[in-house]
Order: sequence, then C-alpha cells, then structure tokens
Amino acid sequence: MKFILKIVFFILILPSMSYAATPFTYLSCKAVVMENKTEDGPFKNNDKLKSGTNIGYFFYKYKEIKKKSKVMIHEQSFLNHGWDWKGKKPEKYTYQSTKWDSYSNEDQIYTFVDKAKVEGTTVTMGFAVQKINNNYHNSVTFSMVENNKSTLDIVMDQVCEKIDKTDYRDLIKNGVK
Repeated sequence: MKFILKIVFFILILPSMSYAATPFTYLSCKAVVMENKTEDGPFKNNDKLKSGTNIGYFFYKYKEIKKKSKVMIHEQSFLNHGWDWKGKKPEKYTYQSTKWDSYSNEDQIYTFVDKAKVEGTTVTMGFAVQKINNNYHNSVTFSMVENNKSTLDIVMDQVCEKIDKTDYRDLIKNGVK
C-alpha cells in the first residue's frame, strides 16, 4: 500500500516540480518602429514614429515551458512616458503575472493581446516573443481607433537581448538611460 501511495505522490508532484525547476527567461527588447499605419491625427506621418526609430523598451520575464505560462511585462516607452522616456522607470504593463494567450510549438512563439474599449475608442496592444535559432524576436503592435478612424497604429519589431536576473532587476528599477 505504501508503495502505491509513493507512486501516486510522485505522479502528482513531479509535473509541478519540473515547472518550479525551469529557470526564468529575462529579455530586454528595444521598441523599434517597423511601420506606422496611422490614418488620422497627430501621429500620422510623425517623424518620431518613422520606420527604424527607437521609441522605448519592453522587458519580459517568463518560463519557457512550451505551453501557456505566466509572463510579466514592463514597458519604458513614449506610450507611457511621452517623448522623454529615457531614464524613466519602466512601468508594469501587466500588474501581476498573466498567462500568455497562446503558444505555438511549431513556431516557438508566445502571444498576448490586450484590448480595451471606452466611449467610442478601442485600444489594442499585442505582444509576440519568438525564439529563432536561439535568438529572441519581439513584435509589438499598438493601435487606437477613435470613431472608426485609426489615430495611432504602429508595429514594432526587434531582436531581443537575453539578460540575467540581476540585469533585469536593474533595468526594472532604473530603466534604460
């Protein structure tokens, strides 16, 4: 009987132990504008949002377990600090760890989409982190639609730097200067 209980115990405990033993992945991703598709308003044809412009950083902390896992995202960019974003402390995009919306085994890509609607305005932010040949790539989309017109619609795409826990903590505390 004790033998059977031990087997049941290990069958129940081992999966959670393997998750706990999986190290976190820490990424620092420069937010570089790939495309500005804004149709109307002050951000249309804005020189500060032209292709190739660095408009901030995104920092990620998650476990690569090849399925939906929790992710913590911090943002230091013009979206939350204005054009003077350098040297400002990054803000939590996710106030607590949230689960990725999906994970694709075939493409090794994690995705998360956040959407909010307020009085005729819809704001959508999409995140994707993909591992290709041991390099991490990050794509972020941000769109704001007011009264059926795109007033801000940008796509950011970049290669991320994998960093250690100490560097991650320092960047979260102090930001990129």
